[in-house]
Amino acid sequence: RAQKTVISSSLILHACKIINTRMTNSISPEAKYYKNEVLTLLDQNLPYETLHMKILDATSMFAKVMYGKPLEPVMIKTLENSTHSVLKGNDPVFSLMDRRMRCVFKCASKFSPKGNGVNPHPISMRTGRQEQSDDVQKKINVIKVEFSNLISKEAKKLGFNVFEDELVQATYESYKIISHCVNLYGDVIFKPMVNQLTSE
Repeated sequence: RAQKTVISSSLILHACKIINTRMTNSISPEAKYYKNEVLTLLDQNLPYETLHMKILDATSMFAKVMYGKPLEPVMIKTLENSTHSVLKGNDPVFSLMDRRMRCVFKCASKFSPKGNGVNPHPISMRTGRQEQSDDVQKKINVIKVEFSNLISKEAKKLGFNVFEDELVQATYESYKIISHCVNLYGDVIFKPMVNQLTSE
């Protein structure tokens, strides 16, 4: 999910660049449709030529909506070349957004919920579906809001404006998995590993 967000952000940034428009937080419903179309296409297992053609169509329509008029042939050609470069992974904008995405995940990995209280993670492995108490669910909701606000701010700062929600979701899923593992196995696995590494 995170890598697809990087690819999509790079493509949309190129689309904004050719029409000399900054990528903002607020876009029209029609522009949002074509942005989401790019994400949908990346989820499909399409042959490269088909993927390239369909993504070029979606990003061209996004740029047209943002521009307010049809794109000039030179703009479409520039967008075609940048789309190819991004999909092949050898585009400078893609490389930049990939590094920035890693910064967002680094920020997420350092997240520590404020305050104490109910532990939102199970203290032992149990089979079957477990019902959560109201206190636990409330604690989880508070943590999620706190986490989302932090990552949203970082994502906007690093240029993921219109893909902020997708990046927040991707980082939150990773945070939950890592946090769950640390709470379950921190004392028996991770701390001994750290102690061993630091003693060498």
